[in-house]
Amino acid sequence: MIKPATLPPPAEGNRPTLPEGLKFPEAKVAMGETGLASPESLELDHPATSVMGEVYGKTHEGVGRDENEDGVAMAYTPERDLVIIASDGMGGHEKGKEATQILLDTMAEQVSKGVNVQDASQAANQNVMTKLYNPDHGSKQPGAGVLVLKVNRPSAAGAPSTMEAFWGSDLKLTLYREAPNGDASWIYCTLPDNVGRMMVDMGRSFGPKGEGRDLQHNSHERASYVDNTMGRPNFRMHGTEAGEVFDPIIGFRDAKGLDKIALEDGDVAIGGSDGLWKNVPDRNLLIEWTKGAKTAKEKAAIIDAKVRARMKIVSDADAKFESGEVPDTERIPFQLEGKDLFIDSRGRVWDRAKDGKHVDHYEADNFSIIVYVHNLKGGADFAKVDSKAGEIPKAPALPTVEATPANPPAEKKAEGPQPPSDTSLSDPDKTTEFKSPPKDVKKAPELVLDDEDVPTVVRPRPAGIGQP
Repeated sequence: MIKPATLPPPAEGNRPTLPEGLKFPEAKVAMGETGLASPESLELDHPATSVMGEVYGKTHEGVGRDENEDGVAMAYTPERDLVIIASDGMGGHEKGKEATQILLDTMAEQVSKGVNVQDASQAANQNVMTKLYNPDHGSKQPGAGVLVLKVNRPSAAGAPSTMEAFWGSDLKLTLYREAPNGDASWIYCTLPDNVGRMMVDMGRSFGPKGEGRDLQHNSHERASYVDNTMGRPNFRMHGTEAGEVFDPIIGFRDAKGLDKIALEDGDVAIGGSDGLWKNVPDRNLLIEWTKGAKTAKEKAAIIDAKVRARMKIVSDADAKFESGEVPDTERIPFQLEGKDLFIDSRGRVWDRAKDGKHVDHYEADNFSIIVYVHNLKGGADFAKVDSKAGEIPKAPALPTVEATPANPPAEKKAEGPQPPSDTSLSDPDKTTEFKSPPKDVKKAPELVLDDEDVPTVVRPRPAGIGQP
């Protein structure tokens, strides 16, 4: 049986003293494109310590894209709590990459100074508006989505480590837990800010325990309509309790009242941009994909390869639909892991050429992933939770298709030295330097907008594929 996501039990006393000589890495921002930036500048990689688990993050442009507007970052607070950040610049808007850069720079710097995540996000939003606002862009102001995973050290001796989630836009984070018998399931998940997800949940046309819900979220015709991003005066940062937890009766329920989650040894948190999640038809599929992978880096590499293979299929299909080689009313056949499948012009995958069952959805986009494995080094026992906490059974069965791609395409390699991206602050040979905002930050032009005047941000998909 799998223990559900719960609040940490009450604890008294001071936080445990940090082990003498324990070193923490400098804050780092990872951005750039494969082949144009050094591999180290595209990833976060830090092993587990006696007080914090293992961290890995990665970003790249995806398949069929020249520029990467995604990015990831990590930093430690003065109290040595861990903050991992993922960002996704708004495609189709001006300066999405620059918005991601400013967002990550500001938030990493702010939390390093002890500013809480909510206040750091407002500072980042102000900086994006101040530095990038342009009245000529109209409703397509520069913007970026954000996801934050915060892992807190124990509040007292014998108390567990805890996690918090914060987000705005359609990035997503899921927490997974394994039972002693090897069963595993998601136990907590954030809820993306996109119109398609909200319409699916209101309609409740999925199974009685949520079967098929993630796939409907991904493939809804308005799945790319996002209503909450940084760079807008009405941006709001959600907290942990705005997400959902697994429920054995109805599949999922609101996480109301759950502002922190007690972590157990072996818990795995996986988050990232929609370039990741829109290629995952069921959140529990990530457990199947990474079964046997022990480290955060191994898990991320497996997921990256799976998603690249899906992006390649949809990118190739898009070219055929765009050229007119295949009418957009038809489905293109392909094979994945020995299964004959068919993809249509909206990126939906079917088990038959006509009619049949909708089994998956693929989309080519920029890619970012963050993985945290709560595996404290040296056997430190910070993961005890109330033994009387309830238990939940194994989650519902996975969808029909489990896709295992062939070897992913080889990454482009630049000849000679590989400098970091122009916008990346991470150089493997240098300490990260943050672009601090000026002390007297000029406020962005005041925007007075009624609710009906605030436009919905639309993420363009590759032409022909997944267009509403």
